[in-house]
Amino acid sequence: MDVSIVIVNYNTRQKTADCIASIFAQTTGLDFEVIVVDNASTDDSVKCLRQDSRITLVAHPTNPGFGTANNIGAQQAAGKYLFFLNSDTLLLNNAVKCFFDYAEAHPDREMVCGGVLQNADGSEGGTVGFPTLAGTLKWASSCHIRWLFRRTLGLSAPAYDYGRVKSATDAVPVDVVSGAALFMPKRLFDACRGFDPRFFMYFEETDLQKRLADQGVERLLLPDPKIFHAIGASAGKVKPFLLEKISTESLLLYLRKHNRIEPYVFFRILYFAVRLPIFLLKPFSWRDKAALVRTLVR
Repeated sequence: MDVSIVIVNYNTRQKTADCIASIFAQTTGLDFEVIVVDNASTDDSVKCLRQDSRITLVAHPTNPGFGTANNIGAQQAAGKYLFFLNSDTLLLNNAVKCFFDYAEAHPDREMVCGGVLQNADGSEGGTVGFPTLAGTLKWASSCHIRWLFRRTLGLSAPAYDYGRVKSATDAVPVDVVSGAALFMPKRLFDACRGFDPRFFMYFEETDLQKRLADQGVERLLLPDPKIFHAIGASAGKVKPFLLEKISTESLLLYLRKHNRIEPYVFFRILYFAVRLPIFLLKPFSWRDKAALVRTLVR
């Protein structure tokens, strides 16, 4: 088997079905398999996915999180390469073959690869930078200031930077390849023990690639694979409060793992002061607000 494509599904039955359809419509010239791990969806995902004989379905009885589900899929994989693909993506060309050909043409290079992601707003993405303590404080402060202006002038709050890329004709070195479409050798994934299961969702691919970067592994954005990405849709019907809580927990876990304790403690004090007013003013119940505040003091 050349490539094992791993998709995690959580209450995104139709998007997952569309993603699978695009894989089989676009992928030629290599042997591949599609493994779908369902995280205890409450819609009819499992029933519908069982009817697709082209895929291997792993119906997990609970929701262990995105990274852990990908680890489960990777354990089932027989491919030389793994291609982790979000359920909210569509392949627009023979992207899997593009990744495979590039990797096979450079057997002497340790690398993970991603492709150009076509976002719904017409922009191109596919990469983000490694979060830093200073950068996170700057972003959080910007959110706070812009939120205050939005209340009075109607301005929009800054969105998370998913990465904007310009069209290129060759592979581009980047910090982090988006986890929405992440291609890498299975032996490399196994060697680093996969995604850290402590990340329930968000920043699991950032942590993985930071560990690989520390070992000298390249992260490359390839120009040829073309993939549409409906950002955020793979989260299913998760409540906005939970997304905020989970993303905050994951960000803080990442920063704690990859920074010395002294500057991290100082950062947490400043981060608490910056984020607390925003959390208290969020349009959530007071119970949910209290849960958000608890993430700041753990």
